Amino acid sequence: MSYVVTIDFQCKPGTAQDLEPMLAAALPDTRAFEGCQGLDVYLDKENDCFTAIEIWDSADHYREY
Repeated sequence: MSYVVTIDFQCKPGTAQDLEPMLAAALPDTRAFEGCQGLDVYLDKENDCFTAIEIWDSADHYREY
């Protein structure tokens, strides 16, 4: 059974573009971590909020990450 994790990164108004390069740099490592089936990030521009949806093989894999 897969384990799904959602994370919201709420930014101060008008600063979401500042977080985007940091996320882009970190995501390949997360995607390559053992047990990570997938990771997608969405930006709600109106509310300056990134939402990450991660799918892991198990809760143990996520905890190890």
